[in-house]
Amino acid sequence: MSVITIGWLFLLTTLSILVAISDLISRKIGNGLCVSIALNAVAVALIFSGSVSVIVPVTIFLLGICLSQLGWLGGGDSKLLAAYAIAIDPQNIPLTLFMTTIVGGLVSVIYLVINRFNHKTTEGVPYGVAIAIGGLLGVLASI
Repeated sequence: MSVITIGWLFLLTTLSILVAISDLISRKIGNGLCVSIALNAVAVALIFSGSVSVIVPVTIFLLGICLSQLGWLGGGDSKLLAAYAIAIDPQNIPLTLFMTTIVGGLVSVIYLVINRFNHKTTEGVPYGVAIAIGGLLGVLASI
């Protein structure tokens, strides 16, 4: 792996950590972070596959909007998952969604335990954490 490739992956990892922190603290994933991840994902896709597919990310984004309207997923979550999907091989999307779901379940259990001991409820689960981890793992599985 070249130094440039390692640099792009380091940047994507750093952005993923920033997304997780932002979602944990404020329950918001800023557009700037989503755009940064999308641009980085384009670079990673070009480095490893030589092309960028937009069909899967656009489909994920549109499905995410529907889930957001139903109240099942936040708008930032939809944008974030679509951004990662740019660099994920379409064959790895099911694996990525599975990993994201598993991590999301773990985050949910942690929040249930925390709320039980603190005797308070939090405003939803910061699913951006799961998407950041699952998306990053999906990108790594695709290279």
